[in-house]
Amino acid sequence: MNLRTKSLLLFLSFATSCGNFETIKVSTWKGIDFKLKMDGGNATTSFYWKLYSQEKGELSEHLVFESYSTPYVDGIDIKGDTLTILCYRDRDSQEAIIINLNDLEYYIDEPVRYQRCIILNTNSAYKEPNWIVEERNEMKKYNLN
Repeated sequence: MNLRTKSLLLFLSFATSCGNFETIKVSTWKGIDFKLKMDGGNATTSFYWKLYSQEKGELSEHLVFESYSTPYVDGIDIKGDTLTILCYRDRDSQEAIIINLNDLEYYIDEPVRYQRCIILNTNSAYKEPNWIVEERNEMKKYNLN
């Protein structure tokens, strides 16, 4: 088997072993559906959440937020113009990430992305909660990220 064939097989095995996202919650705001999707992870990967927005009648979804491993997302809730992403900080403590839906275009243009509490991408409208900064500092302290 040549190198090209091995590379192709490796890529195909990776591509088919990840990305099994299931919609776990849908909330609606002014005709826009917000879909929280989760890949439950397995022995070698962590939980992975993606939050999409989709206007009624549109086929395309827009990524708004994603988190791999931590913050650990538990759900979403919409009240008024506020989208709350519910997260667990530890087993006994629930925290939140707040998104002002009037700023949705910022999130569509530049989704917020986390990997193990490290922010990989953000936008000018996003206000990172202090509890995430604290958790990231704890993880760095113990070399967990």
